Amino acid sequence: MHTELTQTDLAEPLRITTPGTHVYQLSEACNGTLDILVAVPDAHVFVYGAFHLRGTQRTTLTITQHHHAPGSASHVLIKSVLDDHAHFTCTGTIHIDSTSATTHATFANHNLVVSADAHVRTTPQLEVFPSTVQCSHSATVATLNNAHLHYLMTRGLSEVAARRTLIDGFLHEVTQKLQCHTAQR
Repeated sequence: MHTELTQTDLAEPLRITTPGTHVYQLSEACNGTLDILVAVPDAHVFVYGAFHLRGTQRTTLTITQHHHAPGSASHVLIKSVLDDHAHFTCTGTIHIDSTSATTHATFANHNLVVSADAHVRTTPQLEVFPSTVQCSHSATVATLNNAHLHYLMTRGLSEVAARRTLIDGFLHEVTQKLQCHTAQR
């Protein structure tokens, strides 16, 4: 089995036709549709994205995880931080066809809104036909925790440094997972 780490910008669908671990990092410039087509057993696909949108940036992601083979797995983790007047829309669909028993798929989109003028819309969806699969989806939208901000400021950080620390901590999970996959190569 092999491990593949690739950065992608949504130019083409991800067609997984070989067993093994396939890891993809979405570039921050991604905007559009990503179709993940898992067509072989024993393929494990991981897609990670971390976005910090500022100003009037608008990003829309539509991600569909299609499973056409039994015993496969796909995991998508998208995190975004929205500042100023930024807008982020994320739709994630897990589609498991009737021939894909024992599939495991997850989709997670977590968002941190740090400006009252920023907007986020997130929609996770499941289309699962066999009953012998494990699937989950999650979506969260949160703001900076004022108690955490205050705590860091009482420890000597400026407000700007405290905000940066909380934002970096929020996005760290994506970086950490990518580093773990890189170390396994």
